[in-house]
Amino acid sequence: MKTSSFRVSILSLSISFLVIGCKTNEPISQKAIGEDFKTVATIEKADSAPEKDEIGIEEEDIARAEGVREYSDVQRLGSQEIKLRFLKKEDGPTFINLHDDENTSVKAAFKVLDSLGGRLIELRHLGERNIKFNLNSTAYEFDPNRMFTDLGAKTSLEQYSKMSTKAHESIRGLAQRVVDSLDSQMIVTLHNNTNDNYSSLSYLDEYKTDAAAVFINPTRDPDDFFFVTTLEFFEKFRNMGYNTVLQNNETMTDDGSLSVLAGRLDIPYINVEAEHGHFKEQVEMMFALISVLHTK
Repeated sequence: MKTSSFRVSILSLSISFLVIGCKTNEPISQKAIGEDFKTVATIEKADSAPEKDEIGIEEEDIARAEGVREYSDVQRLGSQEIKLRFLKKEDGPTFINLHDDENTSVKAAFKVLDSLGGRLIELRHLGERNIKFNLNSTAYEFDPNRMFTDLGAKTSLEQYSKMSTKAHESIRGLAQRVVDSLDSQMIVTLHNNTNDNYSSLSYLDEYKTDAAAVFINPTRDPDDFFFVTTLEFFEKFRNMGYNTVLQNNETMTDDGSLSVLAGRLDIPYINVEAEHGHFKEQVEMMFALISVLHTK
């Protein structure tokens, strides 16, 4: 890693995993998960996210939710302030959303958090997928899910703007801040995709060298799937009938994503991926995830 502070943080993550194992820092809520799972699985369409997925969690939603605490941390990238928004209720797993335009996942996480407890970390900037900032009168742009390795951050800068040492160091500083905020024994991310653009089927074709195993359930939309780094979770979600992709930690392309970092450190990683607007499906998948963690 480029900076010594990032190296120390990653080392501490590795040590924590070796000592504690793959359980989360916080115990899974002991509430009636089974009954809640049934309830969420039958959410009416009217309760779904907006079709264009333009609205995340409103302040009034938080105000109405009993017991949810909100706090934030700010990291400056040149001219731009990047906000890490934290929502927490009781104990439970930590979920993180990195792309500020993937609001179905944020709304789904808030629904689960309000029902069962947990923590949601949301990276907020200008409501777009990529982060843009000016540094020393130069404009830069990068994908925030490509900043967790040196190569990934460099490649993302080159793809969307230009590479500079200062910009690269700033991005890696933000990555450090995000890593420090995560559960050090398990990483759970939330993402949304667009129809027929990226799905579990992509790992049978375009990204096949990145996958060690792929399970496709023909009765489910391939856009809704789990992406994991351990065989244990691949088998659990496959056996529940969910589309599931197992990352090949040996041949995975270093694109700088959190899954690459987790694979290198042998930290269990789960991405709950769903199509934009598939609120009901993503909530159901998150409840399935919690039921799996609860029975570990």
